[in-house]
Amino acid sequence: MIKFILILFISFIFSGDVDHIIFNKIAIEDHSEMVEIYNPTNEIIDLSNYYLSDSDKYYNWVFGTSTPLSSTDFIIKLPDGSQILPQDSFYFTTLSNDEYFEHYDEMPDVSLIDTDFEVSEIGSSSNLGLSDNAEMLVLFYWDNSSPIIKDVDYFLWGSNSRGVSKTTNEGYPFNDTIKEDQV
Repeated sequence: MIKFILILFISFIFSGDVDHIIFNKIAIEDHSEMVEIYNPTNEIIDLSNYYLSDSDKYYNWVFGTSTPLSSTDFIIKLPDGSQILPQDSFYFTTLSNDEYFEHYDEMPDVSLIDTDFEVSEIGSSSNLGLSDNAEMLVLFYWDNSSPIIKDVDYFLWGSNSRGVSKTTNEGYPFNDTIKEDQV
């Protein structure tokens, strides 16, 4: 009983209001790859300066200082004018629009294959997509001029080998928490 009360108390303490968009669902199975970005706020959020990537060097890429992406990675700037209404979702897929519709019975907001992106780098592999064994996905905000990239949400699965630790040695203006100390 004490264990239950402690878990309930800790859940209450850490259940504060979220004031920014977040990853709500991520599907990594072949032929169903999808990312749902959710807006828990009461405001419309303009996505014009938001980016999505599965590259652990995304923060150097926007400044042109990283090595080229691997053939299976991507970095995209969400299309200008894209927005998420309050309490609503935005759907991204690595599938074509038709494949997504066939699986989910609705169209995605953005398809890695069928959307013309203003800013992007997309790998050349026919195996492009989210790995089901070790991968990371980051949603970040960048105003296209600042030396600071604002990480909005980050998801890592499979291992910490794709984890991110931005450092001054890699050209970032601040040192991040080292991977071994990240929880």
